[in-house]
Amino acid sequence: MKITLTFKTALAAALLWTAASAPAQVVYDSNTTAANDGNFATAVPHYLQLVTLALPNGPTTINAFPIFGLRWNTNPGVNQLLTLNFWTGIDSNPGSTNVLTPATLAGTITFNLPAQAVGSYNYSLTGVNVTVPSNTFALEILMLDSTGTNLSTNLGGRLSTGTPVLGSNDGFIFSDTDGTLAGSDRIQINGNSGNPAPTNYRMQIDATTVAVPEPAGVAFAVGGALTALVAFRRRRA
Repeated sequence: MKITLTFKTALAAALLWTAASAPAQVVYDSNTTAANDGNFATAVPHYLQLVTLALPNGPTTINAFPIFGLRWNTNPGVNQLLTLNFWTGIDSNPGSTNVLTPATLAGTITFNLPAQAVGSYNYSLTGVNVTVPSNTFALEILMLDSTGTNLSTNLGGRLSTGTPVLGSNDGFIFSDTDGTLAGSDRIQINGNSGNPAPTNYRMQIDATTVAVPEPAGVAFAVGGALTALVAFRRRRA
């Protein structure tokens, strides 16, 4: 049997061995941010939330949403769809006509939601596995009908006031009803006092930092790969 070992394959193996990720953990939590802030369930089916995870800045893989709040305003008797889009580089200027125009889509995932009775629910959304380039991104939340082509008239969101207990946001949420997220859709809701309060979507996020090999580690691994390659070629000679 002939075995061919090249520098490229040796280097790839070395880098694969060097780069590893830490276990997933809850790194964002805005499920319960302020005591007695109410449920704030709304009929709006389209949101966008700026999110900064409690992780070092760098490539990050979103693994799951252990808690994600939704409100069934009516029961249509058929499933509805939930799509989460992960964006970077949005235009959050108040005068923006579409905050997503300059943005880059990092990933998307859709969940099929069986019809529920009217009420507020916390969902556990698993199997996300979307990698964003940094620990800060914009999450677009689209609640769609069973065809996936129209905004749902049956689903709405659940919002909280106050500061997330893990991670952070800018205290605003984009709340849209016409299908386009504009700068004017960036709002706060009323807290217990009746005054505008810092606002966020109710959710938790599990994520992992994508490890980047340190230069010293890469040099060591590449050196080992080269040594193995040279020894293999000498044996063949």
